[in-house]
Amino acid sequence: MDNKGFIRTLEAVVSIILIFSFIFFILPKQIEIETQIPENVQLSQAFILNEILYNSTFRDCIFGYNLNNLEGVNCKLISSNPSCDINKFIGDEIPPSYEFACEVCNQVATCIGEDVPFDKNVYANSIFLVKDPLVNSPKVLRVYVWEREI
Repeated sequence: MDNKGFIRTLEAVVSIILIFSFIFFILPKQIEIETQIPENVQLSQAFILNEILYNSTFRDCIFGYNLNNLEGVNCKLISSNPSCDINKFIGDEIPPSYEFACEVCNQVATCIGEDVPFDKNVYANSIFLVKDPLVNSPKVLRVYVWEREI
């Protein structure tokens, strides 16, 4: 039996195992991005949007605000009337460790994105509101929720 050949083969196998283990441990691992919406955020957004959708006072406030010359408006402006305080309603209903922004648009695309942080996970949900298509143009109400800075 040739001991030199056996030892060289064993050295080659060990070196291959070392190289593969080095590559496996040194290469960066893929970071898993959380794409799941937290359940508390999802439930609160669903409740908020359903309440606005079926509450005639909120709907009248949204359609009563004149958006003719604007693409959209922040809900804070609509909330200037105390009976139309959509912003306060949303603030009371979102989970405590989250912040929010709300917009009403005449179009499907976002119309006031400057209040929304782009460096965080932002969870958006929207509804399409139609009152009387012959009198009022349809509106899109969108609620953005993100985790508050600690």
